[in-house]
Amino acid sequence: MNLRYRMRRPAAGWLPARWLSTMLCLAASAALVACDDGAGQPATDGSAGGPTPDAGAIPDAQLSTDAQLSTDAQPIADTGPALDAHPDPPDAAADAAPVETAALQEALTAALAEAPDGVEGMTLLVFDERDARLIDLSVGDSGADRRMPVASASKLVSALVFLRLIEEGALGPDDTPGARLGWQGPFADASLDMLNAFTSGMPGDALCTAIVRTTLAECAASMQDLEPLGMPGTVYDYGSTHQHVAAAMAEAVTGEPWDTLFRRTIATPLGLDDPALRYVTRPQQGQGGDNPLIAGGLIATPTEYARILSLVFHRGLLDGAAHIAPGLIERMGLNLYVEATIETSPAQLYGYDYHYGFGTWLECDGPVAACDVISSPGAFGFTPWVDWGRGYYGILAMDRGQQGGARFSMQTVHTLRPLIHAAIGR
Repeated sequence: MNLRYRMRRPAAGWLPARWLSTMLCLAASAALVACDDGAGQPATDGSAGGPTPDAGAIPDAQLSTDAQLSTDAQPIADTGPALDAHPDPPDAAADAAPVETAALQEALTAALAEAPDGVEGMTLLVFDERDARLIDLSVGDSGADRRMPVASASKLVSALVFLRLIEEGALGPDDTPGARLGWQGPFADASLDMLNAFTSGMPGDALCTAIVRTTLAECAASMQDLEPLGMPGTVYDYGSTHQHVAAAMAEAVTGEPWDTLFRRTIATPLGLDDPALRYVTRPQQGQGGDNPLIAGGLIATPTEYARILSLVFHRGLLDGAAHIAPGLIERMGLNLYVEATIETSPAQLYGYDYHYGFGTWLECDGPVAACDVISSPGAFGFTPWVDWGRGYYGILAMDRGQQGGARFSMQTVHTLRPLIHAAIGR
């Protein structure tokens, strides 16, 4: 048995050997793709095909497939913004130079006119390294304080919960369902890291994640019987099963339900105390608390989500201290499974050659080992991203009310980014 299953993390700077070797490799070489991940294991990004309860996995065949590849993102070349004391929550009142937004307003208005059915409005928020709200634009029926289901943007938030539990020593990145849940069979050795990289070997979707009248633990337990796609660490399949199992491990280890874990580890420390900020089973209906959809069930306002995103941008720093160690947050921008076979990937279906980190897409073309732009688009159109290289983070928020919003939102974000960068001088 790996000793990390028994030991608490000995120091704030502790990292799994495989994570550390990858980061050292990145620091030593500009040719990031050539870096050996030290584990001989692959990873990729994918999307689950077929009917799925994951609020972000089904592509919309009616939308165009000619999404432009992004040229903004580059592999991580430095450590990004300095880790200064974390300021107050993102606030429009923060001191910032005026930003000219006429071109962005025009582009947003034009995008809304071309939006798929169901998109009634959009909100664009952009923050700098001081958390100053540089851009706050809305068109149509939308606003920064409008509560909405964020669908697969939940994956990034759930990943933060797991990273905080690693920080606390409650879980380790090498913990497995076999060790924590008593599983046997093909998925017993899938690590917490693999589960959040969607390379556990299990299919990305299971119908039980949409069932209100069950529990998270019962739903996760049933996933032992899914047909494996491959050995853990060798196949990437986008979907909701992986983080559901990880959450069951977290509940089993801590004795706390997911809602308590989310509030204790992330929401409350960030000053987000509204009970309406929550995970549910069916986010469009606001139903189900016993079996929350970990990978797609969060309901939040853009302002609340921005506060959470600031924790990622600042590499885990909160009120001058590391709420989550910087090295753990940086795992979100690493691909430790570059050779994994891609089973299904919505990004690639939409025309983007993106791969996956830890609950996040890496917005660099190809199977790079690391990337300084990460994102987590949701099926209804809610798309957050962090650009460590340019020193800002943003959200394009919308709620289509049905699947198919992610493609449109991703295309819109890539159209807006050059205008954003010009407006904020990045």
